[in-house]
Amino acid sequence: MEREERLKGCLLGTAVGDALGLAREGLTAERGRKMFGPLEKPDLLFGRGMVSDDTELTVLTLQSLQSADTPEACASDFARRLRRWVLLIPPGVGLATARAGWRGVFGRRWDRMGVPSAGNGAAMRAAIFGAWFGNDPRREAFVLANARVTHTDSRAIEAAIRVAAWAAGEPLPVEASIPNNSNGFAPTTMATVAGCLAAHPRDLQAGVRTAIEAGGDTDTIAAIVGGILGARLEPDAVPPDWITSVIEQPRSMNWMRDLARGSAKEPIAPLLFVRNLFLLVVVLFHGFRRLLPPY
Repeated sequence: MEREERLKGCLLGTAVGDALGLAREGLTAERGRKMFGPLEKPDLLFGRGMVSDDTELTVLTLQSLQSADTPEACASDFARRLRRWVLLIPPGVGLATARAGWRGVFGRRWDRMGVPSAGNGAAMRAAIFGAWFGNDPRREAFVLANARVTHTDSRAIEAAIRVAAWAAGEPLPVEASIPNNSNGFAPTTMATVAGCLAAHPRDLQAGVRTAIEAGGDTDTIAAIVGGILGARLEPDAVPPDWITSVIEQPRSMNWMRDLARGSAKEPIAPLLFVRNLFLLVVVLFHGFRRLLPPY
């Protein structure tokens, strides 16, 4: 498969996993089933979905790969984009990534922005390295530099390296259990990702469903699974009805296809800020909705 096809599959797979899992994020597997029933389409907004930091950080990472040709230059470019991104107040961003971004805003260099966190923020954006590099031996150095922009804990970095390797085509887990209600801790996230990949190595739709129905950090785990399988399989593996259910602007699904081709135009910041405010309102509504039955 050509690089463009791998990138397209990775971006679309990440986005649909993120969008389908977002409404159930933080719910136990049981509560998610009670509130939303079987997973058929996004539960965020009348059968439509939006993406969160998982997809947005993957997009920023790919833009940096397209702009720089060494690990250090790529990480520096990503840090610059991260600084601008946190200023637009993205809803739901992880604490470690937010802290790193604001440290950059206040003058830290890219290699001094990261915080000692073992969260899954580095892993959530790492599949795109596998799609970009394949088995190129430079892949790990780029992943390592990028991960350090936000996370310095070895467990977070190791998770990112593993995600990129699986997305590049390295052998998937053959047997692994699927723990329910995983949190944002990188080793826990990777245990669930491994279980989903072992159960559905060639079925993106089933892998994403399994990730979400396990409960917990559903959007990130489903985004990682979708990104890995999207990079390994053809873009057609991403269900078309899931793609059309994602109502993103200005970074639409067609815009992501253009990004995979290297022809996407940079959205203007005011549009991104308005989009973030809209998503914040939707997320707050879901937060209040969780105070009500069924429990």
